[in-house]
Amino acid sequence: MWCFECRQSGKDEVAEAICRQCGVAVCRRHAHVERQELHEEAAGLAKSTTSSSAP
Repeated sequence: MWCFECRQSGKDEVAEAICRQCGVAVCRRHAHVERQELHEEAAGLAKSTTSSSAP
């Protein structure tokens, strides 16, 4: 698989990563890591929706 950015400029560079948002393959030179928050609340700590209490 070839780097998308390099192929646009006529070069053949092997891709080493895939963008998780758009699926484009990129080489090490064009890849960069960004922090992405996935959830605003912790799973399992939300308000209960039932009125019964545990024994």
